[in-house]
Amino acid sequence: MKRYKFKDTVRVRFAETDAQGVVWNGNYLTYFDVAMTEYLRAMGLAYQEAVGEGLEFVLARFAIDYKGPAAFDDPVETYTGIDRIGNSSIRFGFEMYNRDNGLLLTTGEAVYVVIDRRTGGPTRVPDRFRELAGKFEQRDFKGAGRGG
Repeated sequence: MKRYKFKDTVRVRFAETDAQGVVWNGNYLTYFDVAMTEYLRAMGLAYQEAVGEGLEFVLARFAIDYKGPAAFDDPVETYTGIDRIGNSSIRFGFEMYNRDNGLLLTTGEAVYVVIDRRTGGPTRVPDRFRELAGKFEQRDFKGAGRGG
């Protein structure tokens, strides 16, 4: 069963595969990053809009578990959602499946720290972001991150 409701679909391009004919491992980060960007757009906050408000999302941690291979021309679906919003961090979770056969390909987790572009230092995740995420995920993120 899929943990996340938001889905982004791509078809593996030949240039994304390696000598073994499967997706080169670094390309999964690109798939996840694109899915996260589309997730933000779907929840009502385009990435450019956040940057325009003086915020920047900096990748602080990324973890991935490979479960099965994806190959050229495979249609892959990346499901993503917010697992946690801390004081200045947002943890996204990812699951990628082969759309044709349902095979789980990878799971992943990315932690982004919100920084103030003027100072370069961490800043609290804005209430507006918490509200939009809460509405989209149907969860309460407003009190998240207190003291941590």
